[in-house]
Amino acid sequence: MGKIKIMLPGHSDGTAAYKKMLEGLGAQVTVVQVLSELPGAEAFDGLVIPGGEDIDPSRYGQENTGCRNIDPEMDELQFAALDLFVKAEKPVLGICNGMQMINIYFGGDLVQDIETRERHQAKEGKAVFHTAAVKPGSWIDSLYKNIKENGADTKDSESRRLVINSSHHQALGRIPDCLEAVMRCDEDGIVEGIRHKNLPVFGLQWHPERLYRTAPDESALEADLTEPAEAEAFAKGAVEEDAVDGEKVYRYFLDICGIDRKALIKAAIDKLPSAYAPYSGFHVAAAALFDSGKVYTGVNIENASYPAGICAERTAISTAAANGERRLKAIAIVGGKDGKMTDYCPPCGICRQVMREFSAPSELRIILAKSESEYIEKTLEDLLPLSFGPVALI
Repeated sequence: MGKIKIMLPGHSDGTAAYKKMLEGLGAQVTVVQVLSELPGAEAFDGLVIPGGEDIDPSRYGQENTGCRNIDPEMDELQFAALDLFVKAEKPVLGICNGMQMINIYFGGDLVQDIETRERHQAKEGKAVFHTAAVKPGSWIDSLYKNIKENGADTKDSESRRLVINSSHHQALGRIPDCLEAVMRCDEDGIVEGIRHKNLPVFGLQWHPERLYRTAPDESALEADLTEPAEAEAFAKGAVEEDAVDGEKVYRYFLDICGIDRKALIKAAIDKLPSAYAPYSGFHVAAAALFDSGKVYTGVNIENASYPAGICAERTAISTAAANGERRLKAIAIVGGKDGKMTDYCPPCGICRQVMREFSAPSELRIILAKSESEYIEKTLEDLLPLSFGPVALI
């Protein structure tokens, strides 16, 4: 696979920091500024919706009681882009009002002007910083699992607290059932991070592209004209010392964008006829993608002595492990009675535990398909919460 291709819909002067971060991580970024130039999602691996002006409240059924500087044309462009990528089931990352847009798209609404705005909105062009509690085992928790609080390790069952930047006066209101809040401000409960329960769609209220642990060149920061004073502060090193490394967010997102879901599903479907299931007649196949980029396939193999049989997922993972693979990134699973894919085929408990041995629960993508184009996507954390893994024995 070549460079990961990311679409970035927004004004050129408001997308520089995002573009710099993504390109610095090896992605190919296309900035789209007007609706008439919006290409299809098929040419891209993922979508990043940047922060910007307030969204027209009529889009979530409200009168304007606190919105500022609405840009209807940009709303049209970004909602259209989001619709393309959601329908194509491709990865989406929304930042600041990009996260708010995701919430609205799926049926939620916003608080137009939060009472605690002084704790969240930028002051004289500079972001403020505060702590936020992260849901244990969530995708954002996995990125910062090595961060300590007050010099002590945070237990897996406890909420990790991260120092993040903040530059907004609005917040999520009603959150639709298909989305999950994974991060909230300690002081007022404002949602700072979300994810979709079935699709590779993520959102953050804060700005990871502005949080560098390694200083970028000064000109790149000053190019983000939406926050010139903040850019100058970053260039001079005036960043909250304990703030998280925002680069990890974009690395995680690009990692997800690098998974060719359709190819993985096809590999599993192509293997399905090889299943050996003379007793149950239930055929299963799996295609496992590892960190090396290699895909290993497997099928269920039954035995007259039932306990001696092995599932498709474990066949694929065992083959990979025997070839030196250690980090499982994604696995596609298909199956059905007599090899007919009439429904989704979730992994059994033992297979989930084997997956745990070779992955981080919030990072592993489990793709359950009943055709090449019809599938749902879960994380191992969804299917095996509060799991027992290698870290418990260290």
